[in-house]
Amino acid sequence: MRRRTAIAGGIGSLLVSSGVAHAQTPDAARPLRLLIPFGPGSGLDAMGRALSLYLKVPSAGAMVVENREGAAGAIGARAAASAPPDGHTLLLAASPPFAVTPTLQKSPSYHPVQDFTPIARIAEMPMVLVASRSSPVGTFAELVAYAKAQPGKLDYASAGAGVPSHLFMEQLKRSLGLNLTYVPYKSTGQMYTDVISGLVPLATVSLGVAKPHLASGAWKALAIGLDKRHPLFPDIPTIREVSPTVDLASNMKVWYGLLGPKGLPRQTVDALYQGVEKAVQTPEFAASVRAQFAELALQGPREFTDSLASHYQMNLQLINSLGLAATL
Repeated sequence: MRRRTAIAGGIGSLLVSSGVAHAQTPDAARPLRLLIPFGPGSGLDAMGRALSLYLKVPSAGAMVVENREGAAGAIGARAAASAPPDGHTLLLAASPPFAVTPTLQKSPSYHPVQDFTPIARIAEMPMVLVASRSSPVGTFAELVAYAKAQPGKLDYASAGAGVPSHLFMEQLKRSLGLNLTYVPYKSTGQMYTDVISGLVPLATVSLGVAKPHLASGAWKALAIGLDKRHPLFPDIPTIREVSPTVDLASNMKVWYGLLGPKGLPRQTVDALYQGVEKAVQTPEFAASVRAQFAELALQGPREFTDSLASHYQMNLQLINSLGLAATL
């Protein structure tokens, strides 16, 4: 049987180890399939559709976006993990929930580190800690002082266990010794309504969600999950400014990353990453990211692999300490 050792263009390469080919050869006539584990209209969907317009990879067809929503992103993630490692099926993930959902399942359908090949982290969406207009606190320092003076008197809203808004607030409570009361919601819309009305005084939401309510004065921003102040919101202090001695930033942002099934050939990964590099350098893609109030935060395969593993372990420990494991 004749062995092909290489195909020009990078992504069409075979991975050969000890004389055995371990990867399938992509067909340039076949499209790249980008799985989005959430539905149309979501922030992840918007990011994926923008990426599909600008990601070009040699020896592969155009990118087609396919929504596979359900089970907090687990259905789409599992579909990507079980696909052949030929470079034609990719996953655009947002984490949390990508790295958190399996830790909440009694029978995890995938492992975020072991079942995937990280290709590139592309962008981050900062979260904002907000208080309702009628809340007794208007700054982060006032929140800490009030919670310590009147333990258990401040409630915070979150759209379910294990989501960023929940994990950040629980990390905040433990790190600073605060007694805040968790109010879970099944509907994010109802959660926003109740925080706007002041029924629940605190929440952590994405910057895109917060913007109109900050502009109207319905919400007060206490901190944002960035290392430096946002150019469009220079009056909002970063979480590092208001809490310089305790690292609270890791769960105050959502990152977007591109992954493939476990076992993608090195040359395939490199070709895909180079395509991502070129895509994020286009003014149009950068503008689409900023339109979602996200920030470009490109990481290569090695750095993304390390940060994904670290993020997973950190949240696994936090979830276990909160007694949230195996709740789904």
